[in-house]
Amino acid sequence: MEQNTTKRIEALQKALRDPDESVQQKAAESLSRIEAKADFNTYVRMLDSDDRAIRIQAVYLLAELATQPAIELLRLQMRDAYDDVRAAVVQALASSSRNYKTREAQEKAVDIALMGLQDVNLSIRASAADVLAKFKDPRSTQALLTLIISGIKDESEDAQPVIRALLALGEIGDRKAVPEIIKKAEVDDSEIKKAALKALGMLGDPRAEACLIKALTSSDASIRIQAVESLGYIDF
Repeated sequence: MEQNTTKRIEALQKALRDPDESVQQKAAESLSRIEAKADFNTYVRMLDSDDRAIRIQAVYLLAELATQPAIELLRLQMRDAYDDVRAAVVQALASSSRNYKTREAQEKAVDIALMGLQDVNLSIRASAADVLAKFKDPRSTQALLTLIISGIKDESEDAQPVIRALLALGEIGDRKAVPEIIKKAEVDDSEIKKAALKALGMLGDPRAEACLIKALTSSDASIRIQAVESLGYIDF
């Protein structure tokens, strides 16, 4: 740490013992800012490491920091050639989402998750949908709809991105998604069907009533259970 910074910290630490509580509070705030800057510089150096594990650790630490410069660095890591680094960015945003208190920080975090929703890695797409569910930003609706409309190409493809996107749409609460979700509630894949039925219950839109009642005739008890539960949340 630079000598000048050390002097500032020492002065502020003394100010923490000031008889005036307002001085103590401001000193604590200033110390926090200085520590955050020092932490940020350390994390930047970690991102330059050839060791991918260290870079991934830096990603989690930056996500927890949740400052504007840290978020911008996270966005840049979404261009990394390695899947596990990009996955770490999205997962770190999910685990630190409560730290993103300002609207600007939340919007930037959503922008990063939207990048993840288009990733070539299906697991990253699924995790990105989870992040969007946490932030509940209506701007996410169209991107999530695009994902569920494209569906899965064949039975060997992981359905998790579609399933998690359906649940995210339910969490976000934008009812313009209802018609497409109803279509997904009529597919053969039981896990996608259940996710769609659950999302319809979360949205509570009366347009889903007929779809949910139809699902009660399914031979799969788990589907009937979800349909019954979701019917209880439909608005009058």
